[in-house]
Amino acid sequence: MTGMLCALFAGEGDILQTLVRHGADVNARISGLGHLGYSDSLTLLMVAAYSSQEPKILSTLITSRADPDIVCVSESGSMVTAAWLASQPGHVQVLLEKRADLAASPPLTGAVAVSSASTVKALLEARCDAGAVSPTGFGPMYSVSFCGRGSPDAPAILQMLLSSRGDANAQAKPSGLLYKECLRARVSAALWGLEGCTVYQRQMASLPGATALSIAAVMGDKRLVRLLLEHDAEPIANDRGDSPEDLARAAGHMDLLPLLSTFHV
Repeated sequence: MTGMLCALFAGEGDILQTLVRHGADVNARISGLGHLGYSDSLTLLMVAAYSSQEPKILSTLITSRADPDIVCVSESGSMVTAAWLASQPGHVQVLLEKRADLAASPPLTGAVAVSSASTVKALLEARCDAGAVSPTGFGPMYSVSFCGRGSPDAPAILQMLLSSRGDANAQAKPSGLLYKECLRARVSAALWGLEGCTVYQRQMASLPGATALSIAAVMGDKRLVRLLLEHDAEPIANDRGDSPEDLARAAGHMDLLPLLSTFHV
């Protein structure tokens, strides 16, 4: 834990500026904080966004020459930026004012997973594309379906994406590191079947060719499944040939089967 990180978590903008004046690196990457939920190589600005610091802290860092467009590549190959981790509408406003590139990540892919409906709304109002996908082939529609279960904001976020031309029937085409993760999981699925896989293996094995409906089904999120069906989501099979109903059954989400079969007979 460096002095800059201590000042950041304390919300002390004046101390941050003082440390920078005395040679502290405002674009330093963090390390060794994985047990607190912060991946190695995140920048201070990314940490400020992810930890929901006040917008003035982000503004102070950028004014002190923190680069809002630095990219951190996650273990799955996602291109993470400060905008990707924005957790308040005020963060989006600061990044816009400081001319951050809001098309690079694309930021909605991260925000729909880690942030609130109000932050997602701010990004959409900043003309972020609900249908954009990252270089790994992952996008906002898939991300909210993967991460939405348990989030009270997930249905509202998905509704905003759908209203902003998010495609309920677009099929995921993972590439790079993400695709390698999928291939590893498919080995497990081939050996033991999806039913015998861990939750993570099941998710990764079913991702290539999956739609948002398939992902919501394997995650067991009835709210998102219902909403997608109401927006004409089709029971498209993934690359393995698994339908959304197959995935729900393999994951043990039997309560979804009547809903999936009712909408498509």
